Amino acid sequence: MLCPACNAQLLPQERSTNVGRVVIDVCPNCGGIWTDTGEANFISSKDMADLPLPADPNAVEHIPQELLCPKDRNALVAFHGDSIPQDIKAFRCTQCQGYWFPYHELQGLKNAQKVKIDYFKTWHVPLPKVTAVLLPLLILFIGAGIVATVRLTQQPQDTRTKAQGMISTPIVAQIDDTHVLITFTTQVSTRTNIRYWQSPEAVIVEKPVSQEAKIVHAVQIEFREGYVYSYQLIALDPNEFVSPTYEFRIENGALQIQSR
Repeated sequence: MLCPACNAQLLPQERSTNVGRVVIDVCPNCGGIWTDTGEANFISSKDMADLPLPADPNAVEHIPQELLCPKDRNALVAFHGDSIPQDIKAFRCTQCQGYWFPYHELQGLKNAQKVKIDYFKTWHVPLPKVTAVLLPLLILFIGAGIVATVRLTQQPQDTRTKAQGMISTPIVAQIDDTHVLITFTTQVSTRTNIRYWQSPEAVIVEKPVSQEAKIVHAVQIEFREGYVYSYQLIALDPNEFVSPTYEFRIENGALQIQSR
């Protein structure tokens, strides 16, 4: 893949995180970082400490007006919102939902998020919903733990299934009034699907999560408040593995995780 800013060849950098292996793509020339959807969920500040320094200082300072996604060559758009400080530059592909961060910008974003969340925790102020603190489809991990938000909940593990070793326990986050984000990892690169249904109607829907083989997976699900939603995660390669059934519901604006 080519760097959106300087067209140098991006170099994959594998990092061993507390949830498994994650690969990000770094430009050796200008120092920019590309993350696929969900990859930055599992990268901490310390994981970027030993990234190679950019070879061309001039390329670091120059950001072209037109940036193209290294995966699908669609134009990247600057991302602005409550979750990102005005002085942080981030660019998003509206097609694949990946993010491009110029040199040091991802590190700056993580530092800013840590300051914001520490403030809420220190003063015991209720955190706003996910979109006010975190990037859409980009729930960041700070240090070794998950960023704590009101609507970010990790589900209990079920060790009674072989899929437990293949598919991680998912993380569910309420994004807005009608959507949740489900994020999970797999032990090996694989394509994945999600199968879900709403009670009491029980109409089963199955759709792709990752159509290309990868380790980190994320999918949005639309919901209606007051209904129970059940879902299973499916790893397709090399053999099919189906996760335990997980459940959630939104009641009075609050995400509730339910076990079966």
